[in-house]
Amino acid sequence: MQGQDLGLQDSREDGISGCASKKPSGQGLEGETQVTVRKEALEEKIRQLVVSKFDLGIEPRDISAQQSLIELGVGVDSVSTLEFIMELEEEFGISIDESEVNPEVLETVESLSEFILSLE
Repeated sequence: MQGQDLGLQDSREDGISGCASKKPSGQGLEGETQVTVRKEALEEKIRQLVVSKFDLGIEPRDISAQQSLIELGVGVDSVSTLEFIMELEEEFGISIDESEVNPEVLETVESLSEFILSLE
């Protein structure tokens, strides 16, 4: 899992191309809007992964950006957490240094999406 390759996949079949990348600062309102749209798409994909990986029996839309993922069972055991991180790496074409993943990163969909966005 460790590595320096933070390249992002450019084309996605699910239409979330480049969702883990930000526009350079100084882009004004348009750049901020694009970052917001990417973050929302990223959060939706994270919700889908959480629901499928942890077999929660709920719809992705039932998880708010600020809801505690730990209360839903994410990060409860190290094996499932490691598998989830590997799925995130594969899904978003990123490399996550496991030493950077802590309970705060896995706290909410929002904190996880911000962490992924910070990897660029």
